Amino acid sequence: MKDLKREIFLEVILMLYLIMTLAFFWKNNLVCSLLIIAGLCFTFIIRSNKADGLSFLAGAVIGSLGEIIVVNSGAWNYSNPTIAGIPLWLPLAWAMTCVLIYRFGETASKFKE
Repeated sequence: MKDLKREIFLEVILMLYLIMTLAFFWKNNLVCSLLIIAGLCFTFIIRSNKADGLSFLAGAVIGSLGEIIVVNSGAWNYSNPTIAGIPLWLPLAWAMTCVLIYRFGETASKFKE
């Protein structure tokens, strides 16, 4: 039970790290991207398996494609786009979010009632 609480705590801290990185550094594509990459490295150093890799790819690809489609349809736009109307850091943010949400669900499912 202690390990599960530790895992949940780390996942929440990593998500807060991502949120704060985006909130403070979104204007600088390179810095924001590098900070997210650092967070992803830490995330994968803590624990990594095939499901994490699939979550990473799904988030990066599907999330980014969705953003590109919606941005190009005119629903909204980003103030500092670099690729196809989206910022450089956005695929990384989608990837990290998907990995952390998957892990959070996986960890939460281990709690017994």
